[in-house]
Parts: sequence; C-alpha cells; structure tokens
Amino acid sequence: MPEFLGGGSNGGESSPVWMRDLSSPPDAVPKNMTATSIAEASLKEIGNGASRIVVGHTPQRRINQSCDGKVWRIDVGMSAGVSDNMPEVLEIVHGEREDEVFVIQADGERVEGASRMCHDPEDKEDSIKG
Repeated sequence: MPEFLGGGSNGGESSPVWMRDLSSPPDAVPKNMTATSIAEASLKEIGNGASRIVVGHTPQRRINQSCDGKVWRIDVGMSAGVSDNMPEVLEIVHGEREDEVFVIQADGERVEGASRMCHDPEDKEDSIKG
C-alpha cells in the first residue's frame, strides 16, 4: 500500500483511507468539532464546483448526510459480516440550478435526501427520522 494511504499499523490513521472524522460516530453528528471545516476545505481543494463529499468505510445504519449536507455517508454495512443491513443507493440528479439528492431503499422507495440528515445524540429534540 502506498505510504500516503497509511494504515492502522504504520501511524496512518489520518490518511484518506482511515480518517473517520466525517463519519464517526455512525448515524450521528460527527464527534470531531471541525468536521464541517474539514469538509469545506476539502471541497475547496477539489474545486470544479464540488459541493459534497461521499464517504464510506464507517458503517452507518442507513445512508445519511452530515456537515450541512456537504458529506454523504454511504457505507450501510450490508455484509452479513458487518451489520447485515439492507442495501441503499445514493442518487444525485444534476439540475440546471440545483442538484437533487435521493436515497433509493431496498424496497425501491425513493426518499428525498433532505430527510436523511444525521442527528445530534446530545440534543434530545433532534432525532434521525424514519
């Protein structure tokens, strides 16, 4: 594995493969207080009008978004060896003015991405929907 990709044993926990600042804890607002700043800096570096980052490698109960919709966490842990969750698909439809984001569930239902905002476990009035 190239050194810059890192790995748990060689101190590369903050590499692109191992960094979980945007997706941990699962299904909740990121624990890292600077996660939104990290996402914004990454999008600026990517350029070309990029407006969201899609990440995996940290299983979630279902596809969800964090960091004001800048980060989409799509690893649903559907393997029986992980969480055995139902598969889901993130669909991004590029429009003339705005993109539309949907999640297609295993039963074929297509739900608006806005309904998949992750929750803050410290806020008793804020909970993940559905």
